[in-house]
Amino acid sequence: MRWVVYVWLPGLLARAEEAAGGEGRPVAVVKDGRLLDVSAAAAGRGMSPGLSLPAARALCPEALFRPYREELYPAEATGAWEIYARYSPRVEPDGPQGAFLELLCHDILREAGKLLAETRATLKLAAVAGAAPGKLAARLACRRAGKDGLRIVFPEEVEEFLAAVPLEELWRLDRARREELGRLGLRRLGDLARFSAEELAGRFGPAGRRLAAWSRGQDAERVKALYPPPRWELHLEREGGEELASALGRLAHGLWERLETKGQAAGELVLELHPGGRGCRRFTRPPVSVGGLTAALTGLARGLLDGKREPLALRATVIGVPRVWRQLTFEGKEEKEALQRVLEVLGEHHAGTVRRGAGREERREKLLALFDPLRLGP
Repeated sequence: MRWVVYVWLPGLLARAEEAAGGEGRPVAVVKDGRLLDVSAAAAGRGMSPGLSLPAARALCPEALFRPYREELYPAEATGAWEIYARYSPRVEPDGPQGAFLELLCHDILREAGKLLAETRATLKLAAVAGAAPGKLAARLACRRAGKDGLRIVFPEEVEEFLAAVPLEELWRLDRARREELGRLGLRRLGDLARFSAEELAGRFGPAGRRLAAWSRGQDAERVKALYPPPRWELHLEREGGEELASALGRLAHGLWERLETKGQAAGELVLELHPGGRGCRRFTRPPVSVGGLTAALTGLARGLLDGKREPLALRATVIGVPRVWRQLTFEGKEEKEALQRVLEVLGEHHAGTVRRGAGREERREKLLALFDPLRLGP
């Protein structure tokens, strides 16, 4: 049977902050004015995730309160993702602390227990996990893990389990939608089960169909295979008197073609020059064109050479990440129907924003610039 397991690592962010210079003091990671994660020492002083910063300072004035630093934590989480990847080819990180993975097994209690025990022993963290047939129930089960750190929701229990879940716990549901449901007296998932999918879709659009499915224990979304991330490597020798800029352009075009084929964006870029050394760049905003990738390679090369002799050989490696947006263009009489179908599909799987604009080329460039002011053209 196919199972979804969700694993959560409390204390991981605080450990990364300790390693970055917070050793010897209770450590708490703060985001939006509330504690997001705490170290064992901070937990011993009464602090816990969700506590407001003023209340936490009152409890432990000598604690070290660090702002959430997104770039710091993936390195700490990689050890956990490596463990999960040994159990499943489908590992979907959910931030640095959480991850979904898919297990095919007959004895989920044994397999999930084995995974949890290895994670705890290797990372020295009090990891907790939830297992269920779907992603929604698995993550919610993790929040209800018992003293042994594991909660399993079997197929025959899913509908009853989800019916009792308060709507504010649905991370897939935006705040405005929760408030709208609350004004109608709908507080739990089970409150929605008395309405048909058509009735909910008529009132809430595509999100209504998703809510109807959840209220009936239906969750067909698969775990995405996001770890280890795909990577591509290209090596080339400079031909004759070829300019370095030309060689870097060839590398960029080769890497871009591979990213485009797989629908990926560049998450990390590594350039090795012989002679010249090795450089690496992580992108918080991936390049959106081959020109942007060429510029990134050129910047790395300049930093490595710094007046040294130009290299004879180059090797570039790109690590892919899923694209977070995609532009679609619709033309002709079928445009409205096609756009509606796209909106319904996006609504079923993503809580994103879709913008509709004019089709002229110059208007397209202006709209893209709104999303990416640093956009580089081809």
